[in-house]
Amino acid sequence: MSWLKHVATSLGTLIGIAVEKTLTVIDDIKKGYESYRRSGGTVGAAACSARKKREDDLRETNDEMADIRRRARESNINDADRRRFDGLKERRNAAMREQEQAKEVKAAETIMAAEASTEGVAIDDQNIHILTANAFADVVNKRCPKCTRKMKLQWRRDLPSPTANDLFWGCTGWYFQAGNQRKCSHTEKLGPADRALMVDTSLPEFVTSADDLATIIAVPDVQETIIERVDDLVSDLRSRRKGVEIATCPVHGIALVLKKKSSSARGLLDMYYLRCPYWRPDDAGCPFMEKLKSPSQLAVLLKIETGSGIL
Repeated sequence: MSWLKHVATSLGTLIGIAVEKTLTVIDDIKKGYESYRRSGGTVGAAACSARKKREDDLRETNDEMADIRRRARESNINDADRRRFDGLKERRNAAMREQEQAKEVKAAETIMAAEASTEGVAIDDQNIHILTANAFADVVNKRCPKCTRKMKLQWRRDLPSPTANDLFWGCTGWYFQAGNQRKCSHTEKLGPADRALMVDTSLPEFVTSADDLATIIAVPDVQETIIERVDDLVSDLRSRRKGVEIATCPVHGIALVLKKKSSSARGLLDMYYLRCPYWRPDDAGCPFMEKLKSPSQLAVLLKIETGSGIL
């Protein structure tokens, strides 16, 4: 599917959209969506059901691949196992391509559903939190020019309050190593076009300045409430064996799991993170993780999973 030509996140944010073009872009998305639907593309509830089935299939495929890897470490596989592994890898890649297409459909549906409150926003240091809110969510139509892996919005982990100039695109290959080398370390600095967004501004946190939001979240009573709510969400998702749908592992293709640090957290914005369900201790599993390191990330996570954000 190629009708959604813009860089989008699974939160329904379009990146690189000039403010004055918002209505034109939404109209183009509607036309492309209808054309896709009429040509037999799966949308709406059927698309949601298909996404869930594919994730279940991906889980089964990943489980079998993990078992073959485990047996390979024990020198207990044969040529048939190797051929089976290659076939499973192709099957997973095909399912992930279909999931990527489904994410475009979902992003378009999110944008159309929020049309009345969707606005063009030019990002600066006072509203940078609108952009950082999208940093943990899946991104479609942004691939690394070096290796074709997905790219994601990033900023240095030691910057608690990044400015607009601190954000960059980073290849997800950085999370994975081949020997002592990262599989890909390509980055791209955000240009002026990347700071022009089309976003749903109905979230109260998005009409609050970054400084004011930081001040609010620093209040001890507010922090206690947020921690209680996110802890409840961690427990609820775990009991339902459910991940965070808007954020998936770029290798395994399934939803990341919301986790809380046990004791080493340096405050609220160092407390929660998302990791691949195939993570294992001692580097025995998938290393992909996403730290929830901004107030706006916690706000949109709570909004999507519970119906209300921080404010």
